[in-house]
Amino acid sequence: MEVNDITELLYILSNHKIIIFGAGYVATRFYGALKKYEIEKNVVSFATTTGSYLDIDGISIIPMNQLESNEQMIICVAVHDSIKDAIIADLINKGIKNFIWIYPFLYKLLLGAPIYCNKKVTLSKIWNAAREDYGMAIRYLAIDNYYGKNINGYKCYKKYLSLFNSDETSERRLIQFIELIKSWEQNGYDTSKCSSLYEDYRIFDGAHRIAVASYFNQGFVMCNIFNKTKNLAEIHNQGAILEKQYALDAGFEPELIDILDATNQRIEEQYK
Repeated sequence: MEVNDITELLYILSNHKIIIFGAGYVATRFYGALKKYEIEKNVVSFATTTGSYLDIDGISIIPMNQLESNEQMIICVAVHDSIKDAIIADLINKGIKNFIWIYPFLYKLLLGAPIYCNKKVTLSKIWNAAREDYGMAIRYLAIDNYYGKNINGYKCYKKYLSLFNSDETSERRLIQFIELIKSWEQNGYDTSKCSSLYEDYRIFDGAHRIAVASYFNQGFVMCNIFNKTKNLAEIHNQGAILEKQYALDAGFEPELIDILDATNQRIEEQYK
């Protein structure tokens, strides 16, 4: 189902029963946004490929084979970009047409409209806001691995993503990241793809594009900038914000911490 903007999305959600496909951070953040707009009462279930005996806020998680085409029902595909195509293909194969991929609307639902759109932001400002986080360093190590400069960057990247994703999703996101690097090699920076920042320049969407741009000394990226009405931890799982103490608590080995510290220092030197 084609949806053009938040107003149209909210109208559709208000006038249909809802199944949320997904049970991870996108799905739970989306469900939280529905509560904000007092539409959560329309949610009849969550769904995943295999279902689960667990529930979310007392709402059952059914398997995909229980989904059926129903004009009164809208299926909200609330998953990351890296896995949505396979899910949408399965829905189409089941003859289901009433579905919407939610992720492109998620942050506007949670935070409202951006205060600036398509704004050019220097990467030095973004780095200054992110220097206590290992997120950029982990992506640098993965890019180094792609270029044969190390042999453990992919492993480190997947270890990081698996703090808040399944191993399967982490593997798919690595494949997608590699495709982004290849696209940069072939086409350079795509200025039509905006990342999302808080007004203090903290990243909450588009970290991979920003890391690739930084790695290749792009200088700036195009961004949508939002008021900081929610803390970063309310938008992402705790693991997505990988500061040193959290990394240690999550079982990152001291040797890997040393490598991440050295990579952060390498980025620091880049922006001096």
